[in-house]
Amino acid sequence: MSDELKEHNFNDKVDNNKEFNTPDGIIIPKKLKPILSDPEISNEKKKTIIKAIISITFRSDSSFSGPIPPPEILKGYNEVVKNGGERIVAMAEKQSNHRMQLDDYVIREELKQSRMGQIFGFNWNGTCSNTCNSLT
Repeated sequence: MSDELKEHNFNDKVDNNKEFNTPDGIIIPKKLKPILSDPEISNEKKKTIIKAIISITFRSDSSFSGPIPPPEILKGYNEVVKNGGERIVAMAEKQSNHRMQLDDYVIREELKQSRMGQIFGFNWNGTCSNTCNSLT
């Protein structure tokens, strides 16, 4: 820990709505600000708290499947892009409609192929039967 941090006065007034930066550039979560600004807690204990915060590593992974992200992520898109969440939902709906139209088209075309195969098979059978009858 640097000398600046050792000499830092943790009892300075702290704004609880913003992150607290130590002289070392360490960002302290806002929930700990009242503790670090409490005059009854010694600077040594405050330094110990900061060391503990620095030594803790937390990793969070999240994933989702499907065309639409969870509501929390959609809210985040709304903060970054105007109507971002709504646009994502509209895009998913449009893609879903497009996919259903393609499925309908493919099914209709497969049915046409099947019917044409039956018609050509029937005609071929008739042609072969007529040829065999005429040869006998």
